[in-house]
Amino acid sequence: TLVKKGTIKGYIVIGDGDTPIKGNGFMKVTLTGGAERSEKIDAKGYFSFEDVPPGKYTVTFSGTIKGYDHFGLRENVEPSDSPIRLKAARKK
Repeated sequence: TLVKKGTIKGYIVIGDGDTPIKGNGFMKVTLTGGAERSEKIDAKGYFSFEDVPPGKYTVTFSGTIKGYDHFGLRENVEPSDSPIRLKAARKK
């Protein structure tokens, strides 16, 4: 049987905000689980992983925003047509 692959896509926000952060070369999102991949965030703050096999994944964000290191984590993410909102917080 043919396994249908999907997409995990979304955007990064800081704290409880709703506006995606603007991407730069110091920001990346990593997908771990059945498929291991990394992507840079685009200039509008969005990311997308295409052709992801079914399953549950962890999406991790790391990057420098306004001179401070930030980190975000979202677990149990499944491929979907709906974008996810990944909240980043300043590392302590």
